[in-house]
Amino acid sequence: MLIKRVYEIDPMVCSQCGGKMEIISFIDPPQNGVIEKILKYCCLWKASPPRGPPDPIDMDHDLDSGFMDQPPELTFVDMDTFLSTF
Repeated sequence: MLIKRVYEIDPMVCSQCGGKMEIISFIDPPQNGVIEKILKYCCLWKASPPRGPPDPIDMDHDLDSGFMDQPPELTFVDMDTFLSTF
C-alpha cells in the first residue's frame, strides 16, 4: 500500500495483463544462493561482482558553480502570509 501511495502505481497488478498478483513468499537474507537461482532462471543474473558505493573523492561537486561561495539568503514570512498562499 505504501508503494502504491508513493509511486502512484499498484505493485500487485500485472503490468502486462492487468491481473491481480499475490505474494507467494519472502526471501530473507542471507540466502544469496536462492536469489542467484531465481535470477538465473529468469535470465536476469549478471556474473559481475556487485559494486560498492562511489568514492567521494571522485565525485564531481561542481554542480552549480558558486553554490557554496555565499550562504543562502533567509527571508522572513509571517504565518498569516504563508497560510494565505494555500
